[in-house]
Amino acid sequence: MIGLAWGLLLLASGCQGEPGFVRVEGRSFFTPATLDFEVRALDEAHELTTVLRNASADRIQVTDIRFEPPQEVYAALVEDGTLRGQTLAPGQVVEITLVYRPVAEGTYDATMVVTAGNLDLPLEIPLEIKAEARRVPPARPEVSPGEVHFALTELGRDAVQAVQVKNAGELTGILAQVVGRAPFTVTMPGGGALSLPSVPLGPGETLDLEIHYQPTAPGLAQDDLRFTMSSGESVTVAVVGEAVTPGTLACDSTVVELGAIPRGERRRQAVRCEATGGPYTVETVRLADGSARYFSLIPEQPVMVQGVLQFEVEFDGVGLPGHYDGAVEILPLHRQRTQIALTADVAPPPTGTADLEVELIWNTGNSDFDLHLVRDAGRPFESGRDCFFEDKNPDWGTAGYPGDDPLLTTDDVNGFGPEYVSFLYAPEGTYDLWVQFYGYDQDVPPATMVRITYQLQGQGPVQYARALLECGVAWDVGRFTFDANGNATFALHDRLVMDFQGRASPECR
Repeated sequence: MIGLAWGLLLLASGCQGEPGFVRVEGRSFFTPATLDFEVRALDEAHELTTVLRNASADRIQVTDIRFEPPQEVYAALVEDGTLRGQTLAPGQVVEITLVYRPVAEGTYDATMVVTAGNLDLPLEIPLEIKAEARRVPPARPEVSPGEVHFALTELGRDAVQAVQVKNAGELTGILAQVVGRAPFTVTMPGGGALSLPSVPLGPGETLDLEIHYQPTAPGLAQDDLRFTMSSGESVTVAVVGEAVTPGTLACDSTVVELGAIPRGERRRQAVRCEATGGPYTVETVRLADGSARYFSLIPEQPVMVQGVLQFEVEFDGVGLPGHYDGAVEILPLHRQRTQIALTADVAPPPTGTADLEVELIWNTGNSDFDLHLVRDAGRPFESGRDCFFEDKNPDWGTAGYPGDDPLLTTDDVNGFGPEYVSFLYAPEGTYDLWVQFYGYDQDVPPATMVRITYQLQGQGPVQYARALLECGVAWDVGRFTFDANGNATFALHDRLVMDFQGRASPECR
């Protein structure tokens, strides 16, 4: 027992009762009155405890201990010295730990007799003990499969096969050592480093591992991996692999140029690659990090068939007009990747193909007029609701998808225009169209005629004109209403509002 000053009691020989002593029932004095060690392993110490209670009405003193029949495999321990000589008042208890250390197979049933006496009535108090012993197989490793063969493997490839280590013994143990040589290594599942010693493995418990084959030279490689438990028991696993020089992959193009794509349209281009000169196993085909999100692969994960890899690159022109780059990475298992550059340009959509297009022009130079498209009955300059020169492409539709967001393409500040706002796919809702006389660069505000031209998809262009004479004035042109199917109507407001002069240029204030 750890941390305690236990006293070892004599393992005394004795007989079935001493003359002048009274044998009492052990169950009256011991709790429990029987200790059963069941079947235990050889050469190991096993412990069970019982409590001795003075169940008599008198003070008693322990004078002796013996085992019937005599046994050398038992020892009795108490916490505060030897049990012999201890005096117990009526009802007083003492805890006894019985240590059982068998050294040979067999049955060790016995009775431990505690002899105690007082002036009037000496007592013999029996404790029944049951125990057997046999030789228990120690922790022993068993690896499945017992042999590992790697198929023909390209140089540079990390080939992996799973194995399972089982404790085939009857005692708990740990995997203490794994010995092997390159190009073979043993890791945790997923390639994580193997930390030894392992977690304890009870009888029949298993540990999942991986054997990796990473050849650096062509030819045959073989080794015996040795797995050793803490008990010293070990097992070897034969591993064999053959490495060859990988083939090379050639594609019909190193750059896929998709050209100018009108906003809202898609374009595809086929790519064909062929492997020659040796085995070539594709692990994945993917878009490289940093590629514009509008590129995609069809199919999403192409598969090589008989040395030929075919797929298409698609570009969805829903982004803002401009240039976009990307790359396709073809990653084989031997890690010598192939990369194909991608380029595309988004152009303004053809007239009449967007859900809504609005153009603003005016007839004076050195003047600045601004378009405002305001959602859900909001007001110009209202944060998050106004598509204008300070927020040219607010996210109004599906989060992160640009096709259903308005776009102010140009912001003309020097006169005449045009300014252009469009909605490729308008979400359901209302959108108010405003024009503000924002500022001028001359002595007096020029009297200006502005003209709005709008077009809804599938309909012809519609124009409205208005004279705007006072700097800072805003023209509430009208309201577009879109339903869930993209159908739209327009209600003309045609009114002037002076509420936004404070948001015009300093010349207007």
